[in-house]
Amino acid sequence: MSMGVVARHSHNRVERAGWIAWRDQLHARRSRLPRLPTFSDCAIQHPKGVEDFDFRTMQVSASIRYTMSTEWLLIKGASTRVTRPGVQFPALATKLVYGQMRSSFSGAAHCEGCRSMKAAADLAGGFGSAEAWRRLGTIHHISMVTEGLAALPWP
Repeated sequence: MSMGVVARHSHNRVERAGWIAWRDQLHARRSRLPRLPTFSDCAIQHPKGVEDFDFRTMQVSASIRYTMSTEWLLIKGASTRVTRPGVQFPALATKLVYGQMRSSFSGAAHCEGCRSMKAAADLAGGFGSAEAWRRLGTIHHISMVTEGLAALPWP
């Protein structure tokens, strides 16, 4: 999921087009298909980041990718060269858990990823890196996909 659609210090919602297309076009017509293709997406991002990204010459912004039922909530801070990730990620977590985006937050009891996101908003240590947030976002994403698949009617 590209963060290019989000301005610095803001957030945006982007449709989960792959999920919606699979659910509404393939799963909905599964009885007329010889075989239902397995749902798969690229999650939020590979835990090691973008291929060929050189941190020495390219700037990166602190960001959170949060899966909702039919949308991605993308939250972006500033360049990590301007403000340290250890400062930015807890601030972004606070916006998600307690701030203007709290209605999109599934709650700390939803999954381990959400529990840790709340802990980060409550200033627990260990959540100040992009790698940590890819891990938390991926845990939450897999939980959302599993719940979405389980909620569908199956023959």
